[in-house]
Amino acid sequence: MKLNEIGIVANTDKKRLGRGIGSGKGKTSGKGHKGQKARSGRGNLRPGFEGGQTPIFRRLPKHGFKHHNTILEVALTTDTICGLIEAGKLTNDITKQQLVDLGLIKEGCKLKLISGKKEVKTPFKIEADKASEKVKNFLK
Repeated sequence: MKLNEIGIVANTDKKRLGRGIGSGKGKTSGKGHKGQKARSGRGNLRPGFEGGQTPIFRRLPKHGFKHHNTILEVALTTDTICGLIEAGKLTNDITKQQLVDLGLIKEGCKLKLISGKKEVKTPFKIEADKASEKVKNFLK
């Protein structure tokens, strides 16, 4: 690095406010004329404050609602289950607790079994709350 390569920013001083017209930030010190933000001690307004006008977060409608009693329903495909059986992570007799331990579903969730794109080669038993029509027809 050479002296002529040093950036000017490294040597600039902080802009001094209210030191006359020649300084560029004299008189009102960059605050403009009058108003709440020009007063001393009044410039720090909370985020979202619009000068007494109803703020945007109150003008817009609320969105969404999640009931506290909602029970989640997780869908698992037969492809996923067959892949886990072939990998040796699951046995042919599958319980919900095994799926919770693997992290596929959460505790207290309902399990729905849906058909995958691949053909089921390994037979298995599974503890599920629901099943799609295709899977029900397949199990008959």
